[in-house]
Amino acid sequence: MTQAFHKFWLKVTAVVVGGFGPVFFFGTMPATLEPARWSLDLLSWPLDGFPTYQSPEMHFLSALTGGFLFGWGVMIWCLSTWVYDASPEGVRRTVLISLLAWCVVR
Repeated sequence: MTQAFHKFWLKVTAVVVGGFGPVFFFGTMPATLEPARWSLDLLSWPLDGFPTYQSPEMHFLSALTGGFLFGWGVMIWCLSTWVYDASPEGVRRTVLISLLAWCVVR
């Protein structure tokens, strides 16, 4: 695999991870919370309508999650743009370990 191919997939990863940021940010507003509620329902299988997003605490946690995910996506994009050429293996390991850590803690 070429470095250009790796950089392309890092950018795809950045967009996927960062793309959930706005979804969860908009989950803080009653008119736009359904995509965030559905995403959490899907991640906590089975699809049963829970969580409901009725409590203010859910709105707060959704805002935090949106900010973290958007920032994480921006960080991955910046690593692929500014750091990858100097240390491709370090960037690859950093992104892979951070994704695995998220899966373990989730």
